[in-house]
Amino acid sequence: MKRRRGAFFLAALSFLCGTFIALYNPGPFVRGTLGDVLVTFFLYFLIQTLRPAPPGKTAVAVFLFACLVEGMQALGISSWLGLARGSAAEVIVGSTFDWLDCIAYAAGAGAAYAADCVRVRDQD
Repeated sequence: MKRRRGAFFLAALSFLCGTFIALYNPGPFVRGTLGDVLVTFFLYFLIQTLRPAPPGKTAVAVFLFACLVEGMQALGISSWLGLARGSAAEVIVGSTFDWLDCIAYAAGAGAAYAADCVRVRDQD
């Protein structure tokens, strides 16, 4: 239970940071790149909160999921779904494909993996 509380705290913190970035748009690098890092970090710890899994498998799964969503952006999934420009749903799904986002996803998954390994080691 203690591990889940720590994972929940990190998920909540990254969610709040991501929400702040989305609402206040502090700049293109922060919104675009750091936001993508935080999204994968959040998803990783959300999974670890709901159903703890091996850190390596979770990091890879989150990274692959994020890349899948990025690939769907390349196919124009937002317009296929009829999402209104600037709507919350369009912001979540995304509308612009960029290979560099996959690097940000890898950084977020790697940072989450490292933080989880340190967190679990310190709790044992």
